[in-house]
Amino acid sequence: MNKCSKIILIFIIPLTNLFAQIDSSYEFIEEIENIAGDYSSEDEESSLYDQIEYYLQNPVNINEADLENLLAIPFIDLSTAESIINYKNAYGIFYSTAELESVKGIDPEIVKKIFPFISVEAKNTMHQPSSKNDLSDFRICYRSRAITDLQTRDGFSKNKFSGSKLKSYQRLIIKNKDHYQAGILIEKDAGEKSLTDFSSFFVKLENIGFENKILAGDYMVEFGQGLALWSAYGINKGSNAESPSQKRNRLFKPATGANEYSFFRGGAAAVNYSGLVVSGFYSWKNIDANIDSLSGSVISIPVDGYHRTTGELNKKNKLKESITGIIVSYNLFDIVNIGGLYFNAKYDRPFTARDIFDFSGNEFTSYSFSYSSLINKFLLSGEFSYNGTSVASINSCSIIFNKKLSLILSVRNYPRNYYNIFSKGFGEKSSTQNEFGIYTGIKWKSKIGTFNFYFDQFKFPYSNSDTPLPGTGYEFMADYFSKLSKNLDFRFHYLQEKKEVSGYIAGEEKIIDQLIQKFRTEIIFNLSKDFRLKTRLDYITFSQKQNSIFENGFLIYQDIFWRIFPALKINSRVIFFQTDSYDSKVYEFENELKGIMYNPALFGTGTRFYIVLIYELFNGIVISLKYSETYKPRDNAMGLQVDLIF
Repeated sequence: MNKCSKIILIFIIPLTNLFAQIDSSYEFIEEIENIAGDYSSEDEESSLYDQIEYYLQNPVNINEADLENLLAIPFIDLSTAESIINYKNAYGIFYSTAELESVKGIDPEIVKKIFPFISVEAKNTMHQPSSKNDLSDFRICYRSRAITDLQTRDGFSKNKFSGSKLKSYQRLIIKNKDHYQAGILIEKDAGEKSLTDFSSFFVKLENIGFENKILAGDYMVEFGQGLALWSAYGINKGSNAESPSQKRNRLFKPATGANEYSFFRGGAAAVNYSGLVVSGFYSWKNIDANIDSLSGSVISIPVDGYHRTTGELNKKNKLKESITGIIVSYNLFDIVNIGGLYFNAKYDRPFTARDIFDFSGNEFTSYSFSYSSLINKFLLSGEFSYNGTSVASINSCSIIFNKKLSLILSVRNYPRNYYNIFSKGFGEKSSTQNEFGIYTGIKWKSKIGTFNFYFDQFKFPYSNSDTPLPGTGYEFMADYFSKLSKNLDFRFHYLQEKKEVSGYIAGEEKIIDQLIQKFRTEIIFNLSKDFRLKTRLDYITFSQKQNSIFENGFLIYQDIFWRIFPALKINSRVIFFQTDSYDSKVYEFENELKGIMYNPALFGTGTRFYIVLIYELFNGIVISLKYSETYKPRDNAMGLQVDLIF
């Protein structure tokens, strides 16, 4: 019998004025799930959360936003972005965000979702310094978490870890609404010795004189479709058929999360002159690396950020990395955007290639060209990236037939000898290498609900270290969402993935067919603005016919959201699950605390329960508490895990 319990507490203090914070409500969690798709990480992940929180803290001014800026707004769709541009061209600027509700063709539900991420300011006043000099111009947010596990795990009981069980996270962000923003983050993982094992900081200046943006410290770079440079999180194939194959870059943004690898450290600046943006960036930092003891070359780069054991500490900061780059982009009439990227990365140790087509040596250079254009209901976008050896490309076309029907077609080609350790191109694999695919998606808003469909066909033409044998496959998704009534929502989601994978039959490695099917049904009862119920049923099948493997799993849960009084909210979930093995595991995004996304893998037979309490003391000071418990009666081990965050 296995029993695992967890308690989490978080404390957020606004020293003057609290940033707009993501509410751990059902609406937000549901949209996170739609963006993330079949996200399958069991860690407490924050990259996607940080990405969306960035827009909450830095709303997009729709009066100055071009198509790229609009499509980067979380939860917006192509027809909504087109309607905003057409409205501005016809009537001029928006004087309030409420005007969006009167724009013909924009779905009121979309407007409701994007309200927290947008602002409106007149163009002739946007860059004028504030005449005020009071505290209302500054906002400060401090977020603190401290987690301790009461269960003594093997790493601690066997003295493998050098530090305590405390997991600590402290972040302070200060912002002036017009020009300045600064932040500092300190984090320690459980088992690490130093409270400052990872530290990060940034300073951002905007609209100061001629410079459009200056960043110093830690930052992210996003360009084009992510074939050369992208931030820590890449969008998966999700419930929205339009979004995954067309990324919207933000060029530079502060690194506000605890990701210890996917960031740059140094400086970046961008100058905007009549639609022409010229940007330069430089980064220099030490990164973790596995070093060959004989040759002194780099075998691999770990990205987990753990420094607990002797082996992990021996990898810490073993490699020096320096990167220099420039980005030039031009925007014409808010509907055409082209961009070029050059960067050079150098290391003080050479890399050892895992196979003949992987990166070797201690320096590489990348060039990229990206484009996007909205012309007569056609949105064309794509990127070509050259690494000195081969060209990777992705090209997409979206067609807006009308306000209710749109189609997207995307073709990607990532050669086997294309390598770039900073890329996060859209695809079946995360390596942006050795893959060819054709993605087709349809979104239809009908009178009876919204339908999303996609079909993604892909192949891995050659064998390499990630794909021992060539293979092909496809993925099909159908999603239907409807508001059956004012208080009742319904969703049905189906996913089928069939691919060729390597397996062993009679001791010989061969290509075998693997088929995974996922069925999901959700019913949401909005009984009032303060009380909501949600029921979900998931069913999954996993099969490999040649190996005579046929498995299934199911999950059912019941959610309760209750705002007892204005200052106190409760989220609670009861989950029942059963799977034949880990291969047929099920996932469920949880209503976590601010700054955390948790998506545990559930397998075997058991139940899980959690309750989240969110209490606002006064003046925006928030305390959150989570208690969770997982019970698996068929397991022999017993354990208790309690995490405290405050």
